[in-house]
Amino acid sequence: MCKLAPGEAEHLISITDIERPLTAETPSALRRELHSALKDGSARWIGLSGISLDRPPQHRALCHTLTVFGLGGNLGLQRPGVVVLDWTNVETCGAEGFALFSVLVADLQARAVQVVVCGPARADIARVLDESGIRQAAESVTWVPGSTGGRTRITSLIPAAVFSLTAKDSLAVFCGSLARELEKFGTRKPVRQRVMGATQEALQNVITHSGATDCAAVAVLLGNKRSSVLQVGIADNGRGIPASITAHPRHAWLGMFHDASIAETAIHNALTRRSRAKNESVIEPKGGMGLMIQRLLCEGACRILLRSGAALISISSESPSLFQKVYLDYGVGTQVRFEISL
Repeated sequence: MCKLAPGEAEHLISITDIERPLTAETPSALRRELHSALKDGSARWIGLSGISLDRPPQHRALCHTLTVFGLGGNLGLQRPGVVVLDWTNVETCGAEGFALFSVLVADLQARAVQVVVCGPARADIARVLDESGIRQAAESVTWVPGSTGGRTRITSLIPAAVFSLTAKDSLAVFCGSLARELEKFGTRKPVRQRVMGATQEALQNVITHSGATDCAAVAVLLGNKRSSVLQVGIADNGRGIPASITAHPRHAWLGMFHDASIAETAIHNALTRRSRAKNESVIEPKGGMGLMIQRLLCEGACRILLRSGAALISISSESPSLFQKVYLDYGVGTQVRFEISL
């Protein structure tokens, strides 16, 4: 995704016919209030059931929706003036899903789109949005509360880092807090090092290579302290790993392949950009996030989900050489989840 560029304003649908402020107190009332705007295309309703990577069909649909609505890039399509992001039917959400939500809100607002959020029906999801600081970071957003309930499956581990390439002070706090929490859990030192190494390398990739304008990092805990699973999720609205790799002349030939194959190659061969000399950027093996992922997979029960561009890849410590790939039609930025049993 990219910011609103000069000359794009004419593609933004007028919202002068939408009453402000919106007064609806429930999702159904909001839908009635926006009925005319939804019908004429000046408002769009986007369900978030596919915001995580666990459900490829739903995630494929979300990526397609964002692109068709002109939100996944400068495609010359008309963009709605109001977007409703609806958590109502989301039963569970991974850390990378919460991160993408933060990125979507920031990106839409930068495009002068009015954002309305229908709150989740699950109490644990609502609690993560609150306790992680994600809701507070979504400034100037209208929230329509959901009817929350259900048992707790997921909790926020530490405050989220919602950042940009020019304002990234929260990253040091996020990484420091994550390291301390891992130590509190009595996690073995090699596991802590692998988790922190993969997290820091992924964040460094965002800062150095993505060209993103909006980014987020989230850490959540599934289960309880006796049987817990840690998820670290990172999302951005940048160009994606495949585009970053093929942008270098040395690897431009990979552009003939689907994003999923390019991402697999980058991880399997541990490709990374490194500077050999001043003003010279190259891609060479044995470094970067690919290597950190390979090391993490060697430590305990671990699973990694990555969606970058139109590539969706899943790898687990049970079969670290087996890349389960989904070939998407569209993709918005990058999402990655590191998941490991504590």
